Amino acid sequence: MIIMNQPNNMRGQRQAPPGRQNTGYQQRSGSARPGQSAPKPRSGIRTGSGTPSGIHRSQNAGPRRQNSFPSPTVTRRQSYAHRVRRKQRNAVTGIAVFLIIMIMVSLLLLVVRDINWDVVFSDKNHAPFQNKENIVYGPDLTPEERDAYVTQYVTVSAEDVYRGHCILVNLEHEYHFREDEVGTEIFSVYKNKTGSYKVNSGKELLHIDTIHALNDMMDGFYAATGSRDIMLNSAYRTYEGQQNTYDYYERERGHEYAEAYVQKPGFSEHHTGYACDFAVYQEYEDGSSAMWSFDGKDQYFWIDRNGSQYGFILRYSASKEDITGISYESWHYRYVGIGNALAITTMGVSLEEYVTNTKSYSYDGDRYYVRADDGKEYAIYYVPANGKAEQQIPIPSTAIDYDISGNNVDGFIIAVQIGTGHALQN
Repeated sequence: MIIMNQPNNMRGQRQAPPGRQNTGYQQRSGSARPGQSAPKPRSGIRTGSGTPSGIHRSQNAGPRRQNSFPSPTVTRRQSYAHRVRRKQRNAVTGIAVFLIIMIMVSLLLLVVRDINWDVVFSDKNHAPFQNKENIVYGPDLTPEERDAYVTQYVTVSAEDVYRGHCILVNLEHEYHFREDEVGTEIFSVYKNKTGSYKVNSGKELLHIDTIHALNDMMDGFYAATGSRDIMLNSAYRTYEGQQNTYDYYERERGHEYAEAYVQKPGFSEHHTGYACDFAVYQEYEDGSSAMWSFDGKDQYFWIDRNGSQYGFILRYSASKEDITGISYESWHYRYVGIGNALAITTMGVSLEEYVTNTKSYSYDGDRYYVRADDGKEYAIYYVPANGKAEQQIPIPSTAIDYDISGNNVDGFIIAVQIGTGHALQN
């Protein structure tokens, strides 16, 4: 290749691309293109050898440098580097956020894992526990097994041994009277009865629980038979009232009859307000009427067969005379509560025997289970009196309802409604 020296007047000029003339291609200076006039000098910019007004240039100063502009290639490189750095920053920020989220999720999982969700979503944590640490949950526990560990406690007094639906009053166990019984627990039957049965007089009184149960049973009897002939002939008696009754039968029928069928004052179930003597009172179309002894036969056998479903038992049966000490009374029924009545009927025992038998069952041990015709199920157990002014009676927190009754001897009989549909075993 031959490199020729360019003439001086060509130095500083750009060469024209191939196929074009050099005309018009000149160096970027203040010179004008052919056919154009030279650009006018700007204010304060040196042209030629002169010095603009207000600017003094040293004679020793070097040559002026022309203004330089970045080439398009440099600009693109800078823009690309800026985008790369921005992407790197975004990537680092994303990784940091992801790590923070993972750490928070891990901590949340550790907390959630330790939560007992059975307690959170179960109503058992709202039960009135006295011993909240004594709780055991497990999918394989039956309701009977579970409620053995989940307990609430009910406070009773020493006097409560002589109160309740299941108290035993007989020749050996005297009734403990209270001055405020009438008007607080004992009420008029006539003022609170339904229209399914009759009452001997407006003076007949019963415990309010007995009245409610009697109304239900008599409504059931009327629905089954269409008869309203049953009459409540005798109910609650005071000590003086029982004395008058005993004296009447002793005078009218003799001492032996009174001893056989009438309890002495203080030892009669009629003091409790849970005892009912029935009769049959029939009215005829001619306006006459007659009252008959309640023998429990024919349609009236319905009471004997279904009474336990309402909480009643035939108190003095013919087969238990040697145990009760009372001759057979087909008219005398006693309210003991549904759970207890079902248990007594299922066992085939008298109330005296039942009070003894229940001592074989306890809250922490075996319980006696019964089921009513409507599917409701009950667990029966005994808690001995501790001889103190107060004591705690354990009740399963899963209980739907419960009945705590003193036995009038030495402890408490508890009948707990536990629900429906369980596999009951005795």
